[in-house]
Amino acid sequence: MVTRRAGGAASGVRFSPPRPFDSLRSLKVFDQQNLVESKGPELVEGLNMFKVYILRGPLNHLYIGYTHDLDNRIKRHQLGVGAEFTKRNKTLEVVYTETFNTLLEARRRESQIKGWRREKKENLIKFGKPVL
Repeated sequence: MVTRRAGGAASGVRFSPPRPFDSLRSLKVFDQQNLVESKGPELVEGLNMFKVYILRGPLNHLYIGYTHDLDNRIKRHQLGVGAEFTKRNKTLEVVYTETFNTLLEARRRESQIKGWRREKKENLIKFGKPVL
């Protein structure tokens, strides 16, 4: 605990640091469009599917991301919520998806694909594997 006066010197008033959430289950996420309360992906028991996806923009740009709810994420991209790329390029087409059981696997795969050259990404989209 820190004890300070208004001028910065010590006083009899004590301030305690903020406490973290007692439980992640108390955390609430709201859908921006419908303002309906829902739980995040790691909070809903039994929901453990994550997707890595590739979007193609109007100028043939590729965007790679991951999510637990692809339909909702695509809607958010179209509304311009989230990534800077999708704010500028609202006409997007899903050209590739992969499904994973854990968030960690999906994030690792997203990072791996983002590190590839464009040719390798295009081959993944076209053939389902990164042929060189």
